[in-house]
Amino acid sequence: MSSITNSAYPLPMEQACQNYGYILYKTTVEFPGKYEMDTRGIHGRVFIYVNGEHQHTVYRKDEKQMVTLSFSLTCKHAGNTVENTGRANYGKNLKEPKGITQWIWLNNQSLGNV
Repeated sequence: MSSITNSAYPLPMEQACQNYGYILYKTTVEFPGKYEMDTRGIHGRVFIYVNGEHQHTVYRKDEKQMVTLSFSLTCKHAGNTVENTGRANYGKNLKEPKGITQWIWLNNQSLGNV
């Protein structure tokens, strides 16, 4: 198991020294409400949790890439476990990074401090 890495922004798996398996990204949501999350910046399969309860599973090639998450006053923690679903060994995706590869947004709040 790798060590904990704190970052102001999400790191791809390779930059977090986690080249295979799973990686957990965690953050705190500041305000209650319903949030739309765009998962297109996640390379692999993501298991989305709110306060430790599983909400959605999305694979990067799924047709639906937007999910809705609900946060209450007491429900503020979001966790995304990303599975590295394998690597291409040929072609244009040969050096494709895994994990969260660009900013992920919940409405207008970025998922930083992961």
